[in-house]
Amino acid sequence: MIKLKDTLFRPTVMLLISLAITLLFALFVIVLIKGEKQRSVLIYDTPVIFPFVLFIFDRLKRLNETSFKQKCIDGLVLPVAIARAILPVPLVSGHALFLTYAILSVRLTLARYVAILVIFEVIYFKVTGHDLTVVGGIALGLTMALVFRKFSHNSSNLFISDGRG
Repeated sequence: MIKLKDTLFRPTVMLLISLAITLLFALFVIVLIKGEKQRSVLIYDTPVIFPFVLFIFDRLKRLNETSFKQKCIDGLVLPVAIARAILPVPLVSGHALFLTYAILSVRLTLARYVAILVIFEVIYFKVTGHDLTVVGGIALGLTMALVFRKFSHNSSNLFISDGRG
């Protein structure tokens, strides 16, 4: 008998679910937002949904392996990154913060690669828009990821991977 957990955490399943949620978000944006704001949200905000869902999969898969202190760090980083979308957090790009943190703290290879692809898009838009908050976001994301790794049971390798997805 195949367990739901075994099926849910297969790389193909995680990829398809993440893609479906990202596409649903894009559909809601198309239906609910009009004009230039719609274009902006579709091009800049929607892609980060994909690595965010994969990040959640990574954390759920390792729920029992993650220390309380690591969960607290997640609890600091995610609200700041998400709040940045609606509140003026000076000097920090929420996208860059989250993506840098994800790249350096997830163990799912798939999640890391998707986050790397999306951060290139973020860097491109920030640099071409003369928005230096990308530097603050990357610096804070790096710092928080290093703190996260400090509280890991196996902090010797920054890019630990489970080899699956």
